[in-house]
Amino acid sequence: EALLIPFVNMDISKFSEKDYEDTFLKLKSKFQISTVISGIIYNLKGNIYWLKNICKGSALNLFCPLWNKNRREILIRIISLNFIVIFIAVNEQLFEENWLERNLTSETITELEKIKEYRKLDLCGENNEYSTIVLDGPIYKNRLEVIKTIRRKHEATLYLEIDDCVLVN
Repeated sequence: EALLIPFVNMDISKFSEKDYEDTFLKLKSKFQISTVISGIIYNLKGNIYWLKNICKGSALNLFCPLWNKNRREILIRIISLNFIVIFIAVNEQLFEENWLERNLTSETITELEKIKEYRKLDLCGENNEYSTIVLDGPIYKNRLEVIKTIRRKHEATLYLEIDDCVLVN
């Protein structure tokens, strides 16, 4: 709703190429899509080949605009385009709980770089070091405002469960 595009939640019961192909084919038919856009930055565990095979099997194009881009430049670009991004999950072996709900800023990028100096860290969180959510940006018609969160922990991951949020003009 914030982007004025349909949100589609498709159940994929098995993590298999066939299930993904079937799902992509349903989306292709329902929305007349021709291209899958992925935020994949590098080939983690063969993901790019897997995704290419699924798209090929579904007769869809694959576009990966971030592929092999410099991680720091990606984060700086997000900030420069005025996207509002907060951290919603962090690996507790790398981050303190106070990173939850923090905004992505040039200061947090500097802190991420400091952590990277002494710990294994992908600046964009590609190895599940952290996850973010975009609350607002130039392509948003309405911004998301998080009203209530619950802090949770699962194994080594601290995360926010968003209990309530609203769209704001």
